[in-house]
Amino acid sequence: MQAIILAAGEGSRMRPLTASRPKVMLPVAGRPFLEHIILRARAAGADRIVLVVGYCSDAVRSYFGDGSSLGLKIEY
Repeated sequence: MQAIILAAGEGSRMRPLTASRPKVMLPVAGRPFLEHIILRARAAGADRIVLVVGYCSDAVRSYFGDGSSLGLKIEY
């Protein structure tokens, strides 16, 4: 199953926390918020994730890569 996650946006209302990283990369319980969402999608049966990224997308891409470390495929 494929899941599409909207992970774009500057997070201007969360400044200064988002001055150098996207809001989806803010840590929650020791890992980026987006990782929690991806893991929930995987638990629901997703094996392929499409991330729609924008602001500071390089931070998201460098952290998650192709998704193999999480046991699924991630495309951007």
